Amino acid sequence: MGLSSEEAYKNHFGPFSRGFKSVPFGNIQALEEAITPYTCGVLTEPIQGEAGIIIPPRGWLSEVRKLCTQHQIALIVDEVQTGLGRTGKWFAYQHENIKPDGLILGKALGGGILPVSAFVATRDIMSVFTLGSHGSTFGGNPLAAAIGLEALNVLEEEGLIEASATLGAYFLQKLQEISSPLIKEVRGRGLWCALEKGKCSPDLSVAIASRYSCQGNP
Repeated sequence: MGLSSEEAYKNHFGPFSRGFKSVPFGNIQALEEAITPYTCGVLTEPIQGEAGIIIPPRGWLSEVRKLCTQHQIALIVDEVQTGLGRTGKWFAYQHENIKPDGLILGKALGGGILPVSAFVATRDIMSVFTLGSHGSTFGGNPLAAAIGLEALNVLEEEGLIEASATLGAYFLQKLQEISSPLIKEVRGRGLWCALEKGKCSPDLSVAIASRYSCQGNP
């Protein structure tokens, strides 16, 4: 919650760690300007989820990787929503052919049975954690570990990653074929798709206006 840019999540919580800077998503110049000699890492989603499935410019994540390597800082990718097949690949960062230093996983890792999350990282980062240095109420849960492993097996054995890519491409194509003044944009990766509504226009035909309400926020 402390690292979130959503203020509503921070209400009635805290205090939070200081030193975290938010920069505009997809803006490599803003990120580069925010890095100082004291910067230790960059945390980002490869595709923004709750913001509306916002896909950054092509090549942006690759540039982030280059910046982090250049400044010797860690790139941590939050794939709680995008990971494990949702975008047509095991992880969304694979669309840019890069490797992060750390990976945050959850949601699909539990296979819809049990809440399971994980932090996966390079050996250099994980070697910092020694036995007893990181406490967790639900850490070391054998049931959660077994469910997480089986969820990964199911994704692989049933070809669900490939299905997400194939069906997602078909779904996005069909959404893009819809011609309507009510649609502002269609976007997505794999089966993670968004259809953004445009503002209702006063010159809409009577037929359309009779089926859709222009009241409230678009």
